Amino acid sequence: MRTRPPAACGLIEIAKAVGEREKEVYLRAALKLLKTLDERRCDWSGDVDHLVTHGSAAYHNPNRHTPIIYGDYYFMEAVFKLKGDDLYLW
Repeated sequence: MRTRPPAACGLIEIAKAVGEREKEVYLRAALKLLKTLDERRCDWSGDVDHLVTHGSAAYHNPNRHTPIIYGDYYFMEAVFKLKGDDLYLW
């Protein structure tokens, strides 16, 4: 599984735009993605300078599994959005 922080962020944004009946579907999907990322693709040790591992900038490149800074950004942005504190650094 490749990492999906931007997808989780997008699902949270969609949840804000749809009606109440659909909102939970998108939020549950975002939470599932973030939980999986946390459990399987985050390195919380102090030995590295990234959180999310196995990012992919060039999928067909054999060395594609590498940390990418925007993976960390979108992961943190999604967490902040779920807390109700939007994090917009752009």
